[in-house]
Amino acid sequence: VLRCTPKGKIKPYIDGRGRQLSVNKYKHLDLVENHIESFNPTISHYRREHAPNVRYLPSDVTINFMHQNFLEKYPEPDFFISYAYYRDQVKKKNISFTQLGHEECEVCESLKIHEHSKDQMVPDCTVCATYLTHIKKANAARSLYQEHAKNNYNDEKSIYFSVDLQKIIMLPRLDTFKKVLFIKRIVAYHESFVPLGKKGNLQPFACVWHEGISGRKKEDLISTFFNFFSHHRDANTITIWLDNCSSQNKNWCLLSFLVYIINSDQISANEIVLNFFEAGHTFMSADSFHHQVEQSLKHQKKTYDFEDFVKAVGAANKSRVDLKIMNYFDFYLWIDYKSQQKISKSTNRVLLKDVVSIKAVRDKFILYTKCNFEEEYSELDFLKKNVMKMSGMARPEPLKGPCGIPVEKKNDILNNLKQVIPQNRKQFWENIPVHS
Repeated sequence: VLRCTPKGKIKPYIDGRGRQLSVNKYKHLDLVENHIESFNPTISHYRREHAPNVRYLPSDVTINFMHQNFLEKYPEPDFFISYAYYRDQVKKKNISFTQLGHEECEVCESLKIHEHSKDQMVPDCTVCATYLTHIKKANAARSLYQEHAKNNYNDEKSIYFSVDLQKIIMLPRLDTFKKVLFIKRIVAYHESFVPLGKKGNLQPFACVWHEGISGRKKEDLISTFFNFFSHHRDANTITIWLDNCSSQNKNWCLLSFLVYIINSDQISANEIVLNFFEAGHTFMSADSFHHQVEQSLKHQKKTYDFEDFVKAVGAANKSRVDLKIMNYFDFYLWIDYKSQQKISKSTNRVLLKDVVSIKAVRDKFILYTKCNFEEEYSELDFLKKNVMKMSGMARPEPLKGPCGIPVEKKNDILNNLKQVIPQNRKQFWENIPVHS
């Protein structure tokens, strides 16, 4: 029969599995999805290279609270769902409840589920080779970081800090009132520079602002670096540890700024070094300070406005904090001065994602980079020729005014929370800048 049948005429039966909906399938998935979205998950404070689509919820929201709220809102038996089912739907929507210091490394996790163990590495295996390179960089960075912290380098002339932007903080923060969790709140930003090891006379330097003043673009974060360097203008050597976020901490605009600030007369430093942790292994002193801020917010219980948030940040570290409240004129429109032609024609081209250390030296208009902590620095000549001189780069213009929040968001907060916000806290919300 098969020999007499023309080719292509025999077809298998269509698989009938899955064509009929299971009688036990939950029929109100749209309600669950709408309920999850009602908590207004937002993107991370920076775009993680390994998780660009993950959204986050603030620390005053838990998945258990969300599930219980759904059951209270829909008490009928037909709408009942288990905690596990609700949790799975949250996971499918790429919403994270990651806590400070609890981020897992994806490269290390890939090795755990790989068939080769740490004791049985195979040289020609891609997963094993990637892990070995990754863990070598992570251990080298951690070893140098611990050396900086343990040896008590911090003094008036040579200072060692770590820097990070605290994760999602929403205002107002009133976990005792459920209504607050369902409205669109404003985002508060907190970029902190925290000394390593025994701090001596050094204190954390905290820059705080909210989305009504400015955002979290690279120019905004570079402006916090400018304020930090200006605050420590007498230091001779400044070393800063950062996480490995390319968009936030590894961009040509920041590198252009480093050349500008090291050659300016606004600081005394002769050398600035940026060291980068390996992704997934980034715990640092800034994370410990952020934990103290979280504890301060919990102890405060009710954070009605930005001034309350500033008070909580200032109370962290036993109130030993140098606090900088950023206004719109503290943010500058920093310029990327890189020469694309130079970078393209470079015979020793370096990718920023591979760089682990960047050094800026006074009277030099180039930078020095490492792709491995064990190697020597190599030169990075990337600036346009017309700016490679003392008068080549000027301080850019500051913002002309605050960026403001949508007027609908302001009205939503005032109308929905007028019963729970005290009269002496409403002034902030009534006067917050808006845009149409």
